[in-house]
Amino acid sequence: MVRYYGADLAWDRQTDTRARFKVEMYCPDPHMYGDPKEAVLHSSDNQRSGLNLVTGLSYPLAFNWNISLESSDEMRNEGNATAYPVYRFRGDTDGITIKAGDFVMTYGGKTAADTEPVMDTFTGEVRYGLSDRSYLLTSRDWVTIPPKSAITPYVDFVASPETEDKLQVYATWRDTYL
Repeated sequence: MVRYYGADLAWDRQTDTRARFKVEMYCPDPHMYGDPKEAVLHSSDNQRSGLNLVTGLSYPLAFNWNISLESSDEMRNEGNATAYPVYRFRGDTDGITIKAGDFVMTYGGKTAADTEPVMDTFTGEVRYGLSDRSYLLTSRDWVTIPPKSAITPYVDFVASPETEDKLQVYATWRDTYL
């Protein structure tokens, strides 16, 4: 049984054992995509300055200390074309920076915990609620995933130290093929 979609299947007989088939295909986008993938990115800013009053004072006084943070997930593209992730997060911040290698995206706007900014690297937009806030991007080197490789972006929130370690960026993308 032969099944096909769209127009009729056409073929030309070439020899007794060979035929050439013509199959019309519809592809609205020049890329083919794999299954959706997700990653959670945590703050990479583990350096704190000032006196560490959480664990108590000890002498000699240290004005810088490191905190332990959860590690971010790796973002891998198994395809043969660049994958364009969508980054989204919630939280009270004065901005966010996402870096991977030489690529940097910086959103300099304030955010609130009840609204989710969405950075789409394919369209080049930042949506905040129902409004376009792309004009608040101060660095636009889109953090994409090269073909046949993986990245683990560096994330830095402009937020208070008490809330920064709880903030997360959710990234979604697909393996992308040409």
